[in-house]
Amino acid sequence: VSANSATKRGYLGVSIMKGDGCVVTRVEAHSPAARAGIQAVRLEQGSLVASDAIVNVNNQDIDSYQDLYGLIDKGRPGEQWTVTVEALNGSLVRARQFCE
Repeated sequence: VSANSATKRGYLGVSIMKGDGCVVTRVEAHSPAARAGIQAVRLEQGSLVASDAIVNVNNQDIDSYQDLYGLIDKGRPGEQWTVTVEALNGSLVRARQFCE
């Protein structure tokens, strides 16, 4: 979810695979997501390694790409969010995020 300086929207700094769930496919360098340690899908020893999935933002369940982008579009610079990520090992991780 990229920055749009003209409209001052929320910004997390991830790309999400469209479809069910919010599997992270890319994390922008130096973004709020990168600072929080959110992991994207990656290649390791010739095999794809699963990525983190965003499952909740500010106590709102995220089931789809549209859910996530709808919430982040409502964000404003300087806001703080709590993002819950299902990590690579299956555990849930809560990360404080800033809307930039």
